[in-house]
Amino acid sequence: PLFRLLSAAGVERPNVHMQNVEALLPAPDCDNPFAAVRSFRHFPTQYCSYTNGKSFGVLAAAGLRSHGPHHFRSAATCGGGGAGSLDLPAGVAVVLHYESATYAKWRTKYLELARRHGDAPEVLSRVPFAFYRQSLSSARKLLHAEAEVRLRTPAAAERMRAAEEGAVRLWSKWKVEPEGLPPPPPPGETPLVLPQGITRLSPG
Repeated sequence: PLFRLLSAAGVERPNVHMQNVEALLPAPDCDNPFAAVRSFRHFPTQYCSYTNGKSFGVLAAAGLRSHGPHHFRSAATCGGGGAGSLDLPAGVAVVLHYESATYAKWRTKYLELARRHGDAPEVLSRVPFAFYRQSLSSARKLLHAEAEVRLRTPAAAERMRAAEEGAVRLWSKWKVEPEGLPPPPPPGETPLVLPQGITRLSPG
């Protein structure tokens, strides 16, 4: 189906777009999400970040060029949705997005962002995703606790432990699949689309 749709797009629709779905880890201690993940959020309103998908570009279209990071346009179209675009059904192709896919990666990313932006409230007010805002707040608590440990202030170790445990809870709430999901389909079977906004994929 994918190759048939790509072939049918033609130069009139140089922007062949697919949506992204968002990975949920099977357990907090998962260290190889690309091999282990079987669950993906598929409702963009539930995503932690990035809801824009990605596109194929039709190389035969005259003047093909990128239209931002997510779309293509040609000399004859504006691209980026509507005229000039072909939206692929989720059953044909999606982008599997593994954002902050392990706790260690999440911790490194948001500590770096927190160091860069400090405690400025205007930074948080501009962030559109609740996950990003909460992650930055949690990372700032980690930085403050680390500073107390370096200064050897009273109860610094306890504050560090509390900040780390709070960070793990936050990350797990957003990034680990909920308990009680049905098993994924057997290899080669159709993905299992659940009403709560989670798709279960088969292994392999």
